[in-house]
Amino acid sequence: MNFFRDSIWNGLNLMIPAAASLISISLVGRVLTTDDFGIYAYMLRVAATLSFVFISTGMFVFSYYFQRLNRSELPGLFYSVSTVLVMGSLALLAGLLLISRHLAPSDVTSLWVFGVGIGLLVIYVLKGVYSEALNALFDFKLRALAEALRAVVWLGALSLLFLGDAIDKLNAILAIYGSHLVCLVFYHILIKSRLGSFKWSLEQARSSLQQVGRRSKFFVPATTLNFLLTFMLFFFVAKLGGARGLGIFSYSFYISFIFTTVAGAISNTLLPYSAREESERVGVYLWTSNSLLVYAYLALILLVATFAGSIMQLLFDRPLSGFDERMLLVVMTSSFLFKALAGNVGTVLNGIGRTEVCFRVSLVTFLTMAIAAPVLVARFSLLGAAFALLLVYSIQLFLSVRYLSKYGFGIQLYTPGSLLRVCRS
Repeated sequence: MNFFRDSIWNGLNLMIPAAASLISISLVGRVLTTDDFGIYAYMLRVAATLSFVFISTGMFVFSYYFQRLNRSELPGLFYSVSTVLVMGSLALLAGLLLISRHLAPSDVTSLWVFGVGIGLLVIYVLKGVYSEALNALFDFKLRALAEALRAVVWLGALSLLFLGDAIDKLNAILAIYGSHLVCLVFYHILIKSRLGSFKWSLEQARSSLQQVGRRSKFFVPATTLNFLLTFMLFFFVAKLGGARGLGIFSYSFYISFIFTTVAGAISNTLLPYSAREESERVGVYLWTSNSLLVYAYLALILLVATFAGSIMQLLFDRPLSGFDERMLLVVMTSSFLFKALAGNVGTVLNGIGRTEVCFRVSLVTFLTMAIAAPVLVARFSLLGAAFALLLVYSIQLFLSVRYLSKYGFGIQLYTPGSLLRVCRS
């Protein structure tokens, strides 16, 4: 196994759907009005943010236990944990549908379409548990192949809708459902070939879940708080800025989010590596990765600051409405730098079993967002939302690094030359 080679495969796994997301968001954003695009983006963000809680739990459990259990125990663990996560997502969706009128923007045009949109939560979780199991098995190539298949089906469906002038919020969402269903069939075949069949046993399922519960008692609430950060921010923007405010904010959010997706490749690779007891190079992996991210992000921020208007025109066929929108895009991109760095540090903390530390950090950042976001959004509108995100992720990075340094992972910043030497070795 090679960390940097595996990170490249994980990068492809994330960059392929990221490229598909970029094209699809561009197609949808060009057709929908700013108000409709805001509602569409909000539905996707609600579903994605809340599904990440379940997917990240699966990622942690599979990455941690797949390195420690016997091969014969893995099918029981996978199917038991997956069943609980999917059932949990169904229960959450039921609760969200009951409060959908309060959850949706005040000027939403159809609660029925809104319900279909947030229903993506369940299918995201289904796909996510399969994907994270392959990640824990170090099958990064197969994972990338599955994501490529989903991207092709998704873009094919959207292209047909675009050519037929049939893109609206509902059809765009149904295209996502279809691509995920095709991908799920492929993932199921892959997982069955790797883990084999499993005969369900209530006793074995109970034993697996009790074992996982003891290890995850801090991780699950920490992950929940962490992923609620962006959900909370979108909620405040929806309530204070309405559908149009959501639309303008979402243009910048998705550009920043998609441009910085590659950072997740490092985080996804770090977790199974740091969970391996014999791994002694986790500190090197972490700080070379974060050094690389710093250099890449600084170049990206400069690019966005210089060509913000051109990027917006190219993707959404609309001009920037002024200096505030340019600043919004730059600040959002900067905030994702801190998010990526903090995410990698938090991944190592989870991987070495310090989940209680991650919970403390998540609690502090959640409370900070709960206090800062409504104040900043009310005072500075959308730019205030971007600064709230930057503030929270800066605090998250500071606290995570401070805690990690206590466990022998002090900060190291590698020069470009030393980065090349480490990657070669």
